[in-house]
Amino acid sequence: LAILLGAGMSIKQAWNRISAQNSNKRSKQKIKMRPVYEEMLVTSHEIQDGVSERIAYQRFGERTGVNEYHRLSRLLVQNMQKGNRSICSILEEEAENAYEQRRLLAKKIGEEAGTKMLIPLMLMMVIVIAIVAVPAVLSF
Repeated sequence: LAILLGAGMSIKQAWNRISAQNSNKRSKQKIKMRPVYEEMLVTSHEIQDGVSERIAYQRFGERTGVNEYHRLSRLLVQNMQKGNRSICSILEEEAENAYEQRRLLAKKIGEEAGTKMLIPLMLMMVIVIAIVAVPAVLSF
């Protein structure tokens, strides 16, 4: 979205283009269904059916239920109301923040997986020690 807006498209044009491209790829079965793009397509259809852009973007944020997309919808609505020229830079910052949050979440999940693997590793170590120690004790 930030790239298309930076290229000079309006929010509505960029939104329609993204949802249309995803819809075309889905119809050709090149990609699997992604719920966010389906919600974008619903929003695009709402706008084409006569719902105001502001309301359609607000509904998009409410339907997704994800904080990042809710924040995106607020940014888009705020840009439409106040006319912010730096929307591209704001969207790029949000993309970077979302990427950083995903990276931190993946790191946290990885650390938790390492901790969960500690118990089976300890059990395996006890079994290996028993396999080595039992014949040694029996030989005395």
